[in-house]
Amino acid sequence: MRVLLVAEAFDVRYWFEGALSRSGRPYAVTWVSSLDEATARLEHAHYDVCVVDVGLGDGRGMTLVQSQVVRGFQVPFLALLERADVGREAMAIRVGAMDVLVRGDDSPGGIERAVRAVVERARLARVLRVTPTALAAVDEGVVLDRVEVARARAKRRKLSFAVAAVALDGLLRGTLDDQLTDLAGIADALAEVSGAQDAILRTGPEQFVALIEGVEGRNYRSFGERVAAAIAARIGGARVVPRVGLAFFPEHERTAASLLESARAAVPASTGEVGIGIHGEGGVALGSRAAEVRRLLPQAVRAGELFLVYQPQVRISDGHVVGVEALLRWRSPELGLVPPTEFIPVAEELGLISDIGGRILVEACLQARTWQEQGLPLRVGVNVSPRQFADGSLESVVRGALATSGLSAELLELEITEGVLLENTDAARTVLDHLRALGVVIAVDDFGTGYSSFTYVKRLPMDVIKIDREFIRGLPLDAENAAISAAIVALANSLSLEVIAEGVETESEEEFLRSLGCGVVQGYLHGRPMGVPEFESWRAGRRVSMIEPRRSISPFARAKPSG
Repeated sequence: MRVLLVAEAFDVRYWFEGALSRSGRPYAVTWVSSLDEATARLEHAHYDVCVVDVGLGDGRGMTLVQSQVVRGFQVPFLALLERADVGREAMAIRVGAMDVLVRGDDSPGGIERAVRAVVERARLARVLRVTPTALAAVDEGVVLDRVEVARARAKRRKLSFAVAAVALDGLLRGTLDDQLTDLAGIADALAEVSGAQDAILRTGPEQFVALIEGVEGRNYRSFGERVAAAIAARIGGARVVPRVGLAFFPEHERTAASLLESARAAVPASTGEVGIGIHGEGGVALGSRAAEVRRLLPQAVRAGELFLVYQPQVRISDGHVVGVEALLRWRSPELGLVPPTEFIPVAEELGLISDIGGRILVEACLQARTWQEQGLPLRVGVNVSPRQFADGSLESVVRGALATSGLSAELLELEITEGVLLENTDAARTVLDHLRALGVVIAVDDFGTGYSSFTYVKRLPMDVIKIDREFIRGLPLDAENAAISAAIVALANSLSLEVIAEGVETESEEEFLRSLGCGVVQGYLHGRPMGVPEFESWRAGRRVSMIEPRRSISPFARAKPSG
């Protein structure tokens, strides 16, 4: 068995080779100490397994795993950690490692068993002509990452996109050979519908997720029947019975998390017979739920059911917390946790959004003032709705929130989507000039999505550009996203604008953004949106620093507000 060991320190080589030699089985270990040499070896020689010190090269060992996974799981990977670390173990699995070893683990035969288990899993995948993700249940983070990458790609290409959650009653019956044969058949069936083997993920003992781009037409039930029929044709009859739940982008849901959740919720509950569920057609119907949101939202606003959570923003250079984004949530006693994508448009439609926006602006400023008094100068970002921006009252609302809270203006960041700014550039410039005269920070949110953004940046006064999460996924391996992110950071730096990258979830994404000159990141890599107690617990022990916005060098940015 041929093993490639990628590790910088000789003592790691000594420990690893010694552990394998004690097994008494023949292993041929090749040791390399650099990522470049490892990449070259993997491209030009065959190995049964590759063991990678993920801390190699300041953490770039993760990138080696991810790059090879993207190329199709040619070699199975074992991630090697210096010490037990649950977070880094989860990260290694998320980027594609099949298992994790901890350096110094001297349990009898443990290392050798881990190596053989990974090799055997990869062998079965090749025999069955499926990817390892279709054979062994993968981490939930991997599933969400894959959904987001596929969703973003479909959005860029203006294609429909479906998430199919498949439950398979009876898959675990019969002999092991029966189960493996069924797995191969199911993977082939889902690949036939989705068009790609690497779009199939096994998420549990009897659960799969298929990611399907380019879904034509709106006959969703007919599409679901195609999925079920393809499975039935491959595995031959009633021994394994599929139940399929479907959710579609952009018709049903907008985010990766909501797509995945909705597809799973749509899987029919009754077992033992083929079932097709479409998001919105089971449980609370789509139309009925929308009606319930419309009915309940006004009283929810009055009852204080809407609340804020805060997601940290971290400076890449030193890891200091420099700010938070305040995000609105709604927990309804009748509907449960309602996604913002459902209730924000309704609030706009019902004319509630200005009232909601004014309330949350005061609440966010009060919280930021509390932190300021505690010696924590955290800048708080608050989203501004298009109606708030257009109705002419935004300046007075901001003045009132600052006066009520006593917050220093430079600690308030107003996040405005670029679409709003482009509707009437001259009017937008006037509003922004007045807001900046108050001393608040102006950020352009979701930058680069759907507009020729680079042509207007110099025309409008702003301080911060927030790179949309769509352009962060898969960095640095996604060449298109890498080019877009590099261009945005270069543009911002040339105009002395601050850059915040949203949706950063992996160390490789952050490291690439660092190399571009991006200053601040926000995303699950550092922290999810949290309530105040949870955030303060998370923040304990971390340094907090004030970040001064860099004012744009555009002549428009220096213009004095009129009146």
